[in-house]
Parts: sequence; structure tokens; C-alpha cells
Amino acid sequence: IIIVLGVVGNGVVIWIAGFKMKKTINTTWYLSLAISDFIFCATLPFNTFYIATEDWIFGHFMCRLTSFVMFLNMFSSIFLLVIISMDRCIAVMFPVWAQNQRTIKKASLIVLIAWVLSVSLSMPSAIFRDVQHHLGRTRCHNNYFIVDSHKYITICRFIFGFLIPFLFIMVCYSVIICKLRSNQMAKSTKPFKIMTALIVTFFFCWVPYHTFVLAELNQSFPTKIIIYGLSIGTSMASANSFLNPILYVFMGNDFRQKFKNSILSKIENAIGEEGRTMSRYLSLPAAPTHTCTDAMCVFLATVNVIMMLLGITGNGLVIWIAGFKIKKTVNTVWYLSLAVSDFLFCVFLPFNITYMVKSEWSFGLFMCKLTSFILFLNMFSSIFLLVIISLDRCVAVMFPVWAQNKRTIRLAWVMVLAAWIVSAMLSSPAAHFRDVHTTYHRHSETICYYNYAYDEQHIAIVLCRFIFGFAIPLLVIIICYAFIIQKLKYNQTGRSNKPFKVMTALIAAFFICWLPYHIFNLLEINVKNSIIQIGQQFGTTLASANSFMNPFLYAFMGKDFKRKFY
Repeated sequence: IIIVLGVVGNGVVIWIAGFKMKKTINTTWYLSLAISDFIFCATLPFNTFYIATEDWIFGHFMCRLTSFVMFLNMFSSIFLLVIISMDRCIAVMFPVWAQNQRTIKKASLIVLIAWVLSVSLSMPSAIFRDVQHHLGRTRCHNNYFIVDSHKYITICRFIFGFLIPFLFIMVCYSVIICKLRSNQMAKSTKPFKIMTALIVTFFFCWVPYHTFVLAELNQSFPTKIIIYGLSIGTSMASANSFLNPILYVFMGNDFRQKFKNSILSKIENAIGEEGRTMSRYLSLPAAPTHTCTDAMCVFLATVNVIMMLLGITGNGLVIWIAGFKIKKTVNTVWYLSLAVSDFLFCVFLPFNITYMVKSEWSFGLFMCKLTSFILFLNMFSSIFLLVIISLDRCVAVMFPVWAQNKRTIRLAWVMVLAAWIVSAMLSSPAAHFRDVHTTYHRHSETICYYNYAYDEQHIAIVLCRFIFGFAIPLLVIIICYAFIIQKLKYNQTGRSNKPFKVMTALIAAFFICWLPYHIFNLLEINVKNSIIQIGQQFGTTLASANSFMNPFLYAFMGKDFKRKFY
């Protein structure tokens, strides 16, 4: 399916952008993306045949080439998305300069540089690819014949093919959003929406692949899970190559009237627009529109009730065990603090569940502010504690002697207290801008909502939450992981990796649960529609789920907790 859709879809985009349309900067970007995806899809039949037969019959050269093309597609796609993001950022920030200096010749040169870099970074995938004959079958596999080459190549792919581009793109997005908000006259948001869709799709498709590839380095995860995970991750990454042409069609302004125009004209319309000046008044409504249907409200309320019961029970048990049943250690301080944070959040969930079901806030202004404050207190305290745990494990691995002498329970409590104070400070805007409003029509109705005096306040708070509650902690945790993995590879001391497994599970659960919430909140800054609001509701529910998951992770992965529980 990916082959057929990818070859046909990207072939159509190449035909339209390359031969049917007037050459522009945008068509240069999207033509290059389509070529990258088309080349990858054209080589997919070899891998499909290999998956089906488990026998590589295409020789040594094609074994190297197919692997090379896959990573060429990955690097070129993300580099082109970075270029598109920076181009849109420059066009918004310096419109006069961009109009004079943005030329097709320069765009083609930048694309060429991106391809050269992509080829260079993809070369190891060909160099370390090999064929092996075993029991009458031929395998095409990675043969890392240089010590530690696997580790360095994997980390290099993640840093240059995911992490650094991700940070670049987020910076560009932040600048674009702030600029568009400050200008009442702004360019058409169609290129911005298409760019957003392409970037979000790329990251969703490639995150599982990078996650399992990095997990493979650890060698503590079950081999079968890694194999299945890599298979699914590779398939999702491949799916990215046929999704882009579909996005060009769906993102056209005329999609709802799809029978009036051809698909080809939609693609041409989507990738060709450079942006036209139009009047836009950007402001938040006085109160959020309630878009929840009866069925969805029942579903979300049911899920939240289950989370509340599991969260209170599970975290209550963890508090009891870590606080009163097992010996106090630095680790129990971390996990006890996490459990207290999650327990506190779950205790306040009934207020939000009632509001969700009734669409009526009947608990007053103070509780309106407090429930919002607790939500973000839980978010910030959880991620800060995960950062502390990561730093603690990193220090323990890198400097074991120092850690043994200096890692005290008292110092751990001081760090936890500091994390809670910073979390409370960063959560205070959630209470400050929360308000209640009563409308009087046929009957009175009270809502609990965010009352921002200026759009800039909303933007600043959302970006602050994302940067300090997600992006920076993610970066710190990844750096800690890199140091830990490198040290453990060189120093096979035989120490238990149980704390490392628990830490990995907690961090993975947090980021999976909170990523959709941050994505929809960032999108909501610039896009106001019911889909985004529904996405925010589901994102908030998924984020809430993180509060009941941690106790189960302790139970499944920690021997101390298992023993005390049973």
C-alpha cells in the first residue's frame, strides 16, 4: 500500500511541481521533498520481498543501496523541513528583505547543500550493510565491524536527523507565531498550515523508530520487543513517504468542495501559494466554545473516572510502601515525591469530571483556579523530578565514588523541595488567569475558563509551558541517557540495571502522555476550530493518564514494590 500510494502520489506531485506549475520558492521545497519520498518508495519493493520471503536475493549492492536510500530519505526530508521552517520564519520576520533576496536560484542551491549533507550522513548505512549466508538463506543486515560504531551511528542519526532539527523547527515556530500574533495584517496561513502538517507527520512517523533504535543500544530490553518495535517503527517511518502528497490535497482551502475541482488542482493550489496579504483579527474568545458531544463526554468522563480510581489507589499504595514500608533511600525519595504529585492530581479529578459531564462549573472561583493550578503543578513537578532522577542516575554512573559519599537522603529532599517550589512558580499563571463567567439566557450557566487580557499572554504561557515543561527537560534527559549508555558500554560492572529500567519506563510514559497535549496547545495558538478543541480534550485526558500509570510501572518493574505489595 505504501509503495503504490507513495509512487503514485509523489509522482503526481513531481509532475505538477516540476512541469505544470510556475516555478516558485515553495514549489522548489515541495518538489525536493517529493523526489526524496519517490526514490524511497521506488526501492521499497526490495524490502517488501525480503520481509515476505526472509531471503535476500538481490545481491550485495542492492543491500547497501536500499539501506542508504532509507536514511537519505530521512535526512533529506528533515533537512528540507528545517529549510522550509526557516524560510517561512525569515519571510515573516523580514518580509522586505525576503521579497528581494529569496530567489529560486538560491533555493535550489540550499536544496543541493541539504542533499549533499544527507548523502554524507547516510553513507554509514551503506558502509556497514552486508549480506550473510546462513542455512541456505541470505540475510541483508547491519555489520558493525568497528568497535562502538553502532552506538555512534545511532546517536548521530538521532541528534542530526531528529533532535537538532526539532529544536530548530520549534524556534522558528515560536518566532513565527509571536510575529503573526503581533501583526493584525498577516500573510495567508495556508503555507504555515501545510508546513505544520508536514512537520507533525514527520515526527509522529519517525519517533517510534528512533525510540526503539535508542532502546536497542541499552541491551537490557527483551530482544523480541526490540525486533517487533523496530519493524513497526520502520513501517511507520516508511508511511511518511506517501502521506505528504495526501496532505497537499487535504490542506487546500477548497477541500470541502472537493467535487468542484480536481485533485491535481488541489495539489497545485496547496504547494504553489506563496502567501497573500489578508486582514486577520487574532483574538481569543471571551469563553471557550463547548464542543463536546454527548457520546464523547460520556467516554472522556468514564476514562477519567477509571484514571481517578486507579490513580488514587495506585499512588496511595506507592506512598504507603515508599513512605512507611521500605527502607529510606535516595531512590524512594524520588518515587515517593512522584507518587505524591500524581496522588494530589487524582484527588482533584472529580471536580473536572463533574464539569465535563454537566458543562456547568458549580464549585466557585477558588476551586476553578486551584484545579488548574494542580494540573500544571503535577506536570512541572513530574518532569522536574524525572530530570532529577536522570541527573542522579547519570552522576551515579559517571562518578560512582563521589555519588556514594555525597548522595544523601537529606540532599535528595532539598532537591525535591526546590523542584516543587519552581513547579509552583511556573504553575501560578494557570491560577492567575483562570476565571469564572456566568451567562444568563434561558437559564444561568457558569464556566471555568482562561481569561487572558492580551493574546501575547496566552502565547507566552503556552510557549513557556512547552519550553520549560517539555523541550528543555527532554534535552537534559537525552544528554543524561547518552552519558549513561556510553559509560555502561565501557564499564560492564554487573551492577543492577533495575533503576535504569524503571527510570526509562517512567520517562517514556511521561513523554508519550504529554506530547499530544503540547502539540494541540501549540496548534491552538494559531488555529481556532473544533478539531483542535477536541484534540485538546483528548490530549488533556491522555496527560491525566500519566498520573495512574507510574504505580503500575513500579509494580511490574520493581522487585521491592512487588515483594511489599504481595
